[in-house]
Order: sequence, then structure tokens, then C-alpha cells
Amino acid sequence: MWKIDSGIKLKSFRAEKSETWGSFQFSSCSKYLARGCLNSITIYELPTLKIALDSYNNKLILEHPNLKKFSWIPNTINILATCYDYVI
Repeated sequence: MWKIDSGIKLKSFRAEKSETWGSFQFSSCSKYLARGCLNSITIYELPTLKIALDSYNNKLILEHPNLKKFSWIPNTINILATCYDYVI
């Protein structure tokens, strides 16, 4: 991730084998970036790109086994929808 007006590199991410470009989603309020991996979604604050904290000061890393897709729901107060493989 780069800050365009200054050309400063803010953060780099190491890709997992299962990642594609759709693994990153910006919230509709432009305050957060979500990164989906195989078993979790990590929420970062913008513009610092530090992992966001919940109301209990825990890092916002949402465990989600077999995650396939996720998306912010437009015009809401930061709600994510997810899709995953159901494994029996």
C-alpha cells in the first residue's frame, strides 16, 4: 500500500497461496481496510494501516475457517458479509 501524494510506502503484505486481488476490501466509510486470508479477516485502520482494535482493545482479526469471499455491506456502519466452504 502506497500513499499516492507522497509516494511513501505504508505497508506491504505477504501473499498466501490462496490470495487473489479481491482479498482486500475498503469499507464504505473509508476508515478501514479488510484483508481476507484462508482462515481469517484482518481489519486495518486507515490511513495508519495498523490492525484495528475492538471495544475490548483486542486486535480485529476475525477467525473464519475456509473463507472464500467477503465484502463490506454498502451504506452500513461497517458490516462484513462472508462466504465460505462448508466442510463435513
